[in-house]
Amino acid sequence: MQPLSAPSPLSTNDPVSRGSLRDRMAFEQFIADLSARFVNVAGERVDAEILDGLRRLVEFLDVDRGSLARIAAGGGVVVLSSYAAPESTLPTLQPGPVGAELPWFENELMQGRAVRFSSLDDLPPDALPERAYCQAHALKSYLGIPVSVGGMPFGVLCIASARNDREFPDEAMPRLRLIGEVFANAVVRRNADFRYHRLHAELSHVTRVSTMGQLAASIAHELNQPLCAIINNAHAAVRQLTNANPDLSEVRGALNDIAADGKRAGEVVMRSHGLMKRRELVFEPLSINDVVRDVASLVHGEAVIRRVVLQLSLDESIPRVSGDRVQLQQVVLNLVVNAMDAMAEMPEGSRRVVLSSDRVGRNVRVVVRDTGVGLTPEVAARMFDPFFTTKPNGLGMGLAINQAIIEAHGGDLHAAAGGSERGAAIDFWLPGLPDEAAAITA
Repeated sequence: MQPLSAPSPLSTNDPVSRGSLRDRMAFEQFIADLSARFVNVAGERVDAEILDGLRRLVEFLDVDRGSLARIAAGGGVVVLSSYAAPESTLPTLQPGPVGAELPWFENELMQGRAVRFSSLDDLPPDALPERAYCQAHALKSYLGIPVSVGGMPFGVLCIASARNDREFPDEAMPRLRLIGEVFANAVVRRNADFRYHRLHAELSHVTRVSTMGQLAASIAHELNQPLCAIINNAHAAVRQLTNANPDLSEVRGALNDIAADGKRAGEVVMRSHGLMKRRELVFEPLSINDVVRDVASLVHGEAVIRRVVLQLSLDESIPRVSGDRVQLQQVVLNLVVNAMDAMAEMPEGSRRVVLSSDRVGRNVRVVVRDTGVGLTPEVAARMFDPFFTTKPNGLGMGLAINQAIIEAHGGDLHAAAGGSERGAAIDFWLPGLPDEAAAITA
């Protein structure tokens, strides 16, 4: 992001109170530059940009400190960001409660009135806590402007000085309030983005847990096979050891089989646990083929129970992608479960799900194809809409979440009829990493 353009040098140390056209134009240009900087600022950069904006404001106004604060719902002033000039005797306020009760100050701001004084003598008699606070912190002149966002009170832009000769005229109030609202809008937008991503992550987690709940019988089936093998091999080893002349090679083979089956059962648990637990997003270079194989292993038991043939047709030459492994597993898992659901009424022997991958230009494509009832044009047009479902007990969020996940990875999700065969095909593509980057991380 480009730095703010420096304001024109002013011939006075008090640009706010100056009324010349040159000074007003300099102030307007400063506000325009500041506003432009916050138009598309990324959420993770908001705090740093506000701090830098306060720094520029302090330097432009030639004051000692600038701060952005909120009035807490239960009372009390909470500092969000603060900057004090290095040569100032005023300290930088740390984010958090100011640690003092300032009832008159809070009431004035809650009523939408600015608080300003050029000396402590300007404070009213009932502002005794405020007077004591200012004396304790060497604060002599001050301006607090209430700011709002969308017509709703947000907080206050504070300008403080250790000098007692600062004046903040009425004509400066709208410009300073606008600066405060630029900061406030950035905070509100950042918080809304964070809430959206948090809620999306929570909904995504709930959907994963719900899908895994549908696979409970499949997971039990996958665990039962290695556990039965472990028990049988353990019995065989015990029988050999009870013989007068035990065959130690048989015992060794049984123990090796036990270890292998234990590892197999552990992998089932690990894959299930990875999809069930709540976690932060982690984008990393990964093989989409490995993601597909993990899901195929996880649903193998479910396919056996449903009499579905699961086939893989993976292009091993495709590049890696940058993504979150668990979220991409969630997408593939949801598509495979949906494909098996679509074939529930089909006769045994005709149920088949094919998972394939290939390269399309610079992108990687994954296709999940079934031999179910197919898609009508109406269903195909709406199937990614939130809460749209053709299942009697469905919530209609799985495909909508899938689409959001793929789009967050820079890709896209599509649905189509099964082509020459009956059924349907859902495919998604992701940007492939450059071959050299993929080779480095391989």
